[in-house]
Amino acid sequence: MSCKQEKQFRSIFPNGTFFKPALDEIIFSEKIETFKIKSAIWKFYLTIFPRISSSAGVPEWSNIIKQNRLLYHKIQKRFIINSIEIKDHELIGPLSQEDAKWNQYFEDEKQMNQIITDTNRLYQELDFFRDQENMKHINEIIFLHIRRFNIQYKQGYHELCGIIYYLFKNEMKSTCIDYQSDINDNFGYNFLFSKNP
Repeated sequence: MSCKQEKQFRSIFPNGTFFKPALDEIIFSEKIETFKIKSAIWKFYLTIFPRISSSAGVPEWSNIIKQNRLLYHKIQKRFIINSIEIKDHELIGPLSQEDAKWNQYFEDEKQMNQIITDTNRLYQELDFFRDQENMKHINEIIFLHIRRFNIQYKQGYHELCGIIYYLFKNEMKSTCIDYQSDINDNFGYNFLFSKNP
């Protein structure tokens, strides 16, 4: 994080948490264009990062991020069906119309193909959206969202998810900071922006 980003972070989140009316003023005005930490602003505003009643330091944010990542892995495990695992545990084959797991697998595959059809056309003028790893993450996030909340996929979700993912990923730090020894990082801003906490 640059010095400018650090100052902006401290000015908006002085205690490592936030005051929603202050964020409203930034989000709903042109002021947001002057900030270099848009991803942090949106993460707090959309309550991806929760509001904390008192000031939060690195250990608190570390725990929050770890808990959110554990939740994401549980969602992955619940909704992503691996055809090899089904074959290993069941005698009924994929052509059986009576097996619920196979039916769900084929339904999910159809849904994922629809998502991929849209994301393949997503902002192709940017190298970021031609990177297979980025697209894999965007596709998975959309798929898990619609499966977890049992909603129908709509065209346009790929654009919303793509923009948010692009913004969040571009503001992440390339390496994890050793936050135990970072004396200046009182509220965990380096940790919050790390790719590999």
